[in-house]
Amino acid sequence: TVRRAPDEHAGGKWRLAYVSYTGQPAILEVDLNYMYRQPLWDVHEADSHPIGDYRARGIPLVDLHELAAGKLAALLSRRQSRDLFDCSQILGLDDLRSDKLRLAFVVYGAMNRKDWRTVSVEDIDFEERELTRQLRPMLRAPGPAGQAVTTDYARGLVEDCKRALSAVLPLADREREFLDLLLDKGEVDARLLTRDASLQERIGNQPLLQWKALNVRRHRGLLPPRASEHPSAP
Repeated sequence: TVRRAPDEHAGGKWRLAYVSYTGQPAILEVDLNYMYRQPLWDVHEADSHPIGDYRARGIPLVDLHELAAGKLAALLSRRQSRDLFDCSQILGLDDLRSDKLRLAFVVYGAMNRKDWRTVSVEDIDFEERELTRQLRPMLRAPGPAGQAVTTDYARGLVEDCKRALSAVLPLADREREFLDLLLDKGEVDARLLTRDASLQERIGNQPLLQWKALNVRRHRGLLPPRASEHPSAP
């Protein structure tokens, strides 16, 4: 059975209910979000890992730095063990550039519901119950490094991520200024993050940044009155 469960104005969740190989009911979820339709860097194609004789080819993917930033934003805002595992794997890759990761981290953080000026490495954590329910079933036993997926294993992932976050935290002065302008005045000034004109335009065109800026201006009374609210001409 496939069901749609929309809970946002520009996306939703599709749930596929099925019976697993153990005979127990299970659910596969696919999230759709149309607010991330403007990538910071060019999309590229890649092939999946083989599953037996099958391999999906030509899958469009966003830049690795953008993928990492999105995962970090999820990890710092919702503390889920699957995000913890994903971040520990991505941040251990050798081909990450700190300058690109910092920029994407600030942009994706600015789009987050959490006030990104308050984030710190102490926000990285997990819950034992959620670890058992969400992460352990997804991994082979033992884990990727030959370790059992235990609480100690998860604590090791936390420490790995905390060390890796030194590449993006603490925020630099210009990064904090970018966030101050957005969150306090409803302004998006990408010049504070990069001198690249093309990248400035992509940042400025981010639907979620535009939406957040509009809401900040509306909340703080910085928008002009709507046409219908103007007094009628005599």
